[in-house]
Amino acid sequence: MKVSKEALRAEEKLNAAYRAVLRTDEGRLVLRDILALSGLLAPSCQPNGNGGFTSGSETFWREGRRSIGMALKNRLDGITAYAFAGLVEESAREIENERVKHQPARKSEESDE
Repeated sequence: MKVSKEALRAEEKLNAAYRAVLRTDEGRLVLRDILALSGLLAPSCQPNGNGGFTSGSETFWREGRRSIGMALKNRLDGITAYAFAGLVEESAREIENERVKHQPARKSEESDE
């Protein structure tokens, strides 16, 4: 399949825009949010709380969301090999920092009881 010069230019222009977004903290935050909203890293079929799993229609809905995340991941992978991995790592670090921040303070072993 032959690709036109115009299509190649449009693709490179879009890739350049993604690279610009990836260079900013705000841009990476937005991309991480879109990836989280897509549910890309969560299974599509999940327990429903009643001992079963989500219905077929809910699973299909989740798969539709995940397809957006996969398209974004593929775009990022086409731009640079580490963009997606970097976003996932940043998200994991943020989650861990929040977990630690909200963890109850431990009592000191040296405290007088």
